[in-house]
Amino acid sequence: LSAIEAGLAGASLVLSDDPWTREHFGDLVIAVDPQDPVSINNGVQQVLNDRKLAKCKDLVQQKYILPAAIEGLVAFLKG
Repeated sequence: LSAIEAGLAGASLVLSDDPWTREHFGDLVIAVDPQDPVSINNGVQQVLNDRKLAKCKDLVQQKYILPAAIEGLVAFLKG
């Protein structure tokens, strides 16, 4: 949840490379190996050097803010 909130705030994100990250953010974040300090360092350096990576705000607004956040649930329940 904190990653979604940070994305909504317009932050550039460095997140663990895992299925959750890929499902929710795709290639709009820097995904790193959480067990590899070099990978983490490279990810942080990448977002510090490229401010254009702060692209999550629009995605988060479209997917997780009402009414879009409940449209899938409503469709499922009407199913």
